Amino acid sequence: MTRLTLLAFLFAASVLPATAQALSRADSLHASGDLETALQVLDSLLVNKGPGPEVSWRAARAAVNRGILIEQEDGDAAKEAYLQAETHALAGIEVDETDALAWEWLAIARGRRTLTEGLRTRATLVNGVREASMQALALDSLRSGAHHVLGMWHAEVRRLHTF
Repeated sequence: MTRLTLLAFLFAASVLPATAQALSRADSLHASGDLETALQVLDSLLVNKGPGPEVSWRAARAAVNRGILIEQEDGDAAKEAYLQAETHALAGIEVDETDALAWEWLAIARGRRTLTEGLRTRATLVNGVREASMQALALDSLRSGAHHVLGMWHAEVRRLHTF
């Protein structure tokens, strides 16, 4: 083993536990409802390590849940949170197109965003919701969030096309 290979191996071995520890911390913060701090931890990982499937869907999840919590008080801030979630999910998808969780959280973020928009904008966004849900289900048919979003999509399409 060359010296460079050994150094690369030692570096990777020291970085991976730190990333796993940060992801675990973000999950704990999310579970306890501290979404702001969870987003800070995940954003720090995204800045330092770049988007990755394990980081990106977690950041999208935290942003969506933050948007849900603030939607009643500040609709504009909720829209921003949903847009942030879409950005995180899309970054994860760019890295790994087969990540069903990233597709699922993209569908959820887009679905929540459409519910905050006016009728005209909602009509233009609704197809992106369906496409993301269908992609998540094509990759993993057991993704319950994608099933829920698709059901909501069908209900919304029905409401939009009521005469």
